[in-house]
Amino acid sequence: MVSKAIRMTINPVDILQQAFPDLLNVQLAPLATLTRQRAFAAGELICREGAYGETFYIIDSGEVEFTKQFTDEEERQLRTGGPGVYFGEMALVQRSPRNANVRALTDVTVLEIDKSAFDEAIQANPEMMLNIMRTLIERMRNNDTTALDEMREQKEEIERAYEELRHQDKVRSEFLTSLAHELRTPLTAAGGYMQLLQKGLMQGPALAMGLEKVGANLDRIISLVNDLLFVQEIELIEPNLRPVDLPALLDTVIDEVRAKVDLHDCTVESVSDLPTIQADVDGLTRAFTELLENAAKFSPKGEEVTIALHGREGWVDVDFIDKGVGIAESFMPRLFTRFERTDRIGEFVFEGIGLGLAIAKHIIGSHGGSITVKSKEGEGSTFTVHLPIDGGRARLDNTIELSALDAAHDDHWLDATGGE
Repeated sequence: MVSKAIRMTINPVDILQQAFPDLLNVQLAPLATLTRQRAFAAGELICREGAYGETFYIIDSGEVEFTKQFTDEEERQLRTGGPGVYFGEMALVQRSPRNANVRALTDVTVLEIDKSAFDEAIQANPEMMLNIMRTLIERMRNNDTTALDEMREQKEEIERAYEELRHQDKVRSEFLTSLAHELRTPLTAAGGYMQLLQKGLMQGPALAMGLEKVGANLDRIISLVNDLLFVQEIELIEPNLRPVDLPALLDTVIDEVRAKVDLHDCTVESVSDLPTIQADVDGLTRAFTELLENAAKFSPKGEEVTIALHGREGWVDVDFIDKGVGIAESFMPRLFTRFERTDRIGEFVFEGIGLGLAIAKHIIGSHGGSITVKSKEGEGSTFTVHLPIDGGRARLDNTIELSALDAAHDDHWLDATGGE
């Protein structure tokens, strides 16, 4: 729809009073005689950024948005405006390009004043128009201040984006280095044993041990490759829900983890009336395995790991508690980010490529649950998995705020319900 001038249906002085509340009606009356009313349809562009115009606009009714073209592909909204808001005042002062796009969000009517008519009015009544010009100039100064603030915000945003890119580049480099190490170590070990076996240098018990070592190192390589493939396809995997007995599932997880890593002491504490939940057995097994391996990994002195289960209305919570090295507070925001990892804490060096916790977080999230973390350096960590009994398929009107679960504690909590 093309914009069109329409017959004046309101008193222009009333609209001008909204835009210039400090001016008296008698001062606005000469300006009102210069106005005409124009209508724009929703979606119609009123002003184009960079175009030269000689018209000043005051909104009578409807709503507009002010946007700026930041890149060829990105047009960003700066603000919106309704009745009484005016724009294009620079057109009355000098010929200059528009500094933003103005588009009708709804059907809009505006009052327009052209520069030619404004110039004639100034010559005819300079004192009256001087008061109006002062107000416009003050508005321009405020706009300049706003523009500077916006430029400052854009500069800070660019700096943050650059810092994030720099950090991501560092993470990518560290990931590739870690991955190369994680693959090279079992490959080298398996290759060494294979050479000994091929030369017939291992016989009897030594032969069996050599084959076991080769198999274990190949399993490690397969596990790494599977993790990388799983991360690539993780968004496409839907949980296959069925009734799950959590204590029984955890017993299986503990046996599997104990066979792979030095788990030391691990106890399970469970209430007797814990309900069965709807969950994907394979997915939940993998998530719990990652969390238990993480607890064992960061308990390098052989500290005990405790798994505690608690039931509450509609939910089951599973605590993975270790008394290991803990997590630095500065690292907490990146704890569940892919490829982020801590390779050294104090005297201890840790391996890994930073995928385990990211995988656990996604799986728990796909069940409608979340993970909260409480940790203190040197004293250990508690990862608490919050799982809805229905597997997250029922959408309750009153959502439980997990951030309030342990509000009485002063410890630092990290909530991993969704995105970072």
